[in-house]
Amino acid sequence: RGNETTEDEVISRAHKPDVTSVTRELGNLPILYDARGTELTINSKILKEETAAAVVNWYNVLDKKISLPVSYFEIGDEVGDVLIYTKDGWNIKGRLAQIENQSDALNTILKQKNPSSNIQYIDVRYDGRIYWK
Repeated sequence: RGNETTEDEVISRAHKPDVTSVTRELGNLPILYDARGTELTINSKILKEETAAAVVNWYNVLDKKISLPVSYFEIGDEVGDVLIYTKDGWNIKGRLAQIENQSDALNTILKQKNPSSNIQYIDVRYDGRIYWK
């Protein structure tokens, strides 16, 4: 009958920061992607000082203590969870609090497991427990 129909299907819609360009322009600093969808207004405080300090602390621990190359950090809720994307293609699920305990747990599992062997993520959010997939 000559009627044309089209259908658009979004398979995935995820933002991934261009880490290479940002690093080239600004240097080797922690990159934070805020996925909370917070409404922005001029001169408003978007990020709590504690959150920014925790991200910097995570970055320093991973860089200096564990020697793990970090791509960027993503926060997505107010609970304090952080998703850390490594340059090796796998993730770390952590919390912005108690970084020392979590980094010790992460260091322990990295000594036992090679993350490049098909690991998608390592979860160190829960004290005394380590999960990985």
